[in-house]
Amino acid sequence: MDAQQLGQAGLVGWRRGVGERIADPISRRTGLTFDQVLAVVGAIFFALTVRRFARMLWAAREARD
Repeated sequence: MDAQQLGQAGLVGWRRGVGERIADPISRRTGLTFDQVLAVVGAIFFALTVRRFARMLWAAREARD
């Protein structure tokens, strides 16, 4: 699995639609390909999901104490 496939794994459901919608204009304005932009967007969505999950775990731990 390469980096592009890993990044695009974060694009599921409505996130894929958003990624595909913004990937073309971004790829035209930058030197990146459509697939590279999708991978970056997917990685961003994945990182935000991990952050939200970590904050939820932190809040649950604080509530328990």
